Amino acid sequence: MSPSSQLDKVGRSRVTSNRTITREFVLENELGLHFRPAAILVRELTPLECDVEVVLNGADAKANGKSVLELAILAAEAGSTLTFHINGKQAKEAMAIIERLFQERFGE
Repeated sequence: MSPSSQLDKVGRSRVTSNRTITREFVLENELGLHFRPAAILVRELTPLECDVEVVLNGADAKANGKSVLELAILAAEAGSTLTFHINGKQAKEAMAIIERLFQERFGE
């Protein structure tokens, strides 16, 4: 199944350009995206050659997905929709990591 047609319980994924992937996730963690899950996300994404933008509930609230502080400032609560826009050589790898973390609820 191609990324542009993939749909599952976690979110929707689509490729918007040659190396850009966009996908929505619903945050199921009881405490939202607090510092611990934000730090896990940043630790796993930082080594990859890609840019990660996170948008909260489709609004103007955006954060660098490789910044713990910016992610925490989003104040994403349980039930929030986070849209990830990933661009770069390792965009697919980054999205696979994000998918895994959301499916595992960041180990919580």
